[in-house]
Amino acid sequence: MKPWVALAVGCLWGAFAMATEIRGPVRSIEQTQSLLQKRGAKLQGTYCFHDTVYGEPPQPLNQNYWRLRHYSHTQWNQKAANVTHKKAPHPRKKPQKTLQKEFDTVVEAQATLPDSLQKEFSYQRKGWEYRLGKIRLFLEDIASLPPTLEVVADQPLTEVQALMKSLGVISFYDDPIPMIIWKRQKEKA
Repeated sequence: MKPWVALAVGCLWGAFAMATEIRGPVRSIEQTQSLLQKRGAKLQGTYCFHDTVYGEPPQPLNQNYWRLRHYSHTQWNQKAANVTHKKAPHPRKKPQKTLQKEFDTVVEAQATLPDSLQKEFSYQRKGWEYRLGKIRLFLEDIASLPPTLEVVADQPLTEVQALMKSLGVISFYDDPIPMIIWKRQKEKA
């Protein structure tokens, strides 16, 4: 399976860098936390948020979706809610971020969503952020999915995958979380 990898050029940890972002399922939160601690990873904090995903019919969700995220707990310096829009430039391409904006309240964020949107699903995430040198690791418990580990690192993909395997990652996801949930719901229907 090919991993879902986002290569982003931008400001990362205060310097311009090329970042590899990759996610995969793990067997358990506790086992992965133990492996992270043995590797010397330092817990940075915990977070919890609720995502609501909207589609814009008749376009399929894998080509165009909006996400409203509400943070109930986080150590990050950010506002309480954000809206992200992702749209594929071509039917055979993965959606790319076209908008991301933060808001003080969920009500303010909801007011910015287009009227044409249809709520597709929502889910809760609870996570633990770790650091291993300059590598950021996000261990997450996502409703309706096995626990996952996401790594954001300024390292080649092969090195990041090797690190993840040493931390108990079973496989690598092809898609971001909203698409994984959407595909699973379509399979059940």
